[in-house]
Amino acid sequence: MNNQISSYEEKHHVNYYECNSNEEVNLSMVLELINLASQNHGETLNQTNKAVQKIGVTWVVVQYYMEIKRLPKIKEDIILKTESTSYNKYFADRKFWIKDENRNDLVVIDSLWVTMDMETRKMVKIPPEVVLPFRGEEVKRIPKLPKIKRKDENINELKKSYHIRFSDIDWNGHVNNANYIEWMVDVLPFTTLKEYVPTKVNIKFEDEVKYGNDILSSAQIVQENDIYLKTHHEITINGHNHSVADLEWGKR
Repeated sequence: MNNQISSYEEKHHVNYYECNSNEEVNLSMVLELINLASQNHGETLNQTNKAVQKIGVTWVVVQYYMEIKRLPKIKEDIILKTESTSYNKYFADRKFWIKDENRNDLVVIDSLWVTMDMETRKMVKIPPEVVLPFRGEEVKRIPKLPKIKRKDENINELKKSYHIRFSDIDWNGHVNNANYIEWMVDVLPFTTLKEYVPTKVNIKFEDEVKYGNDILSSAQIVQENDIYLKTHHEITINGHNHSVADLEWGKR
């Protein structure tokens, strides 16, 4: 690992509107918070979204893998930390931490990123000028994140449809990544969300969702007992997968 790697952290006070009825940060808000840290990290290195897009590309996340010891609570003071750890020609790895005020890990996240051509919307080689400022380690192979299993056709599905609104679109021109996890979780029963708390999230983004699309969010309860729950989720358009995820939950 490059000892000169660029890291960034900032303090954050958890607001009531970032939390759910359990008085803890929404799972979708976890992604919002780490994306905030990522963008602020880029600004310290003159790598703003606009600066990157001026050369015709934008960063796009492919996958998040998170381990949750506990979700931050309302009015809690936390620390958001991020590092761009390694990269090769096509992929970059970035790590995130959400810590309590004593610097104990609450959420640890690994993520995989690519650069996309703004006009063709296709993945391209990462331009050196957008990755070198972060001083990550150049490697031949990026460590792989855990695979996500496809749904079991023998398990019943919970389903909801959503229409993509203007407010769902981010600065890249496609749906904000946090929305995917919000749609996925929203399919589950209210009692399930009150009784269980997420402990692991593995989500992969396979294709863009754009303004005006109608998406179907489906969920399967793969395994359930008194202390553990495992769910599988898919976001599809006309049967085509745009995002898939496996979630693990613990009983409160």
